[in-house]
Amino acid sequence: LFFGMFAYVITAFSGAERSKMIAALILIVFSVVFWTLFEQAGSSLSLFAERNTDLTVVPGVTMTAAQTQSFNAGFIVLLALPFSAMWIWLAKRKLEPSTPVKFALGLIQVGLGFFVLVFGAQFAGDDFKVPLIFLALLYLLHTTGELFLSPVGLSMITKLSAARVVGLMMGVWFLSSSLAHIMAAIVARWTASETVAGHVVDLGAQLNTYVTTFQQVGMWGIAAGGVLLVLSPILKKWMGDVR
Repeated sequence: LFFGMFAYVITAFSGAERSKMIAALILIVFSVVFWTLFEQAGSSLSLFAERNTDLTVVPGVTMTAAQTQSFNAGFIVLLALPFSAMWIWLAKRKLEPSTPVKFALGLIQVGLGFFVLVFGAQFAGDDFKVPLIFLALLYLLHTTGELFLSPVGLSMITKLSAARVVGLMMGVWFLSSSLAHIMAAIVARWTASETVAGHVVDLGAQLNTYVTTFQQVGMWGIAAGGVLLVLSPILKKWMGDVR
């Protein structure tokens, strides 16, 4: 689909319209990487919380693995207004990052989030469970990454797309999310381990599997963000007056 869209844009458009459309498609491709990693929340990260996380909040108070899913929503509520104020403050001083840079920083943050768990694994106890704080910090970085990328996504599509294909490009944007979910499921399967009646046979081996996988996907996020940072001056030029 993406190759077909690139071919269509190159042949059907010219000048500034074509440049803006190509920039939009490139950002969509990078967004697939972001959502592939971000959507581990509902699969591998949820199982990590259940299997290899010490869910003690304070002594005598614990939470369930399902309740860790509230971290992202809670951080969104806490950080949405400060982030909005930050972008306004930066824009007034002409310091607001361009859309490609925001995408790149979002990718780097989602990658770094996984490295928080990789680092936290060394603090696992004899039960092979990582302190809850490290999972909370992962969700904090994933949330800030989301706040860098997600709010500008649809706005970017509508501004960069040629008027006659705005609807089509919005469809491509949403279709890219479905592709990201499929890829997220593939990544989550890499963390699978042997279970008996729903219980992991070897928690130590399971933790090692998580560490290996999270280290790999964390590198994907950081590498993709680094590549996009390098490309950002070119994309910014192609985007013209769109920021």
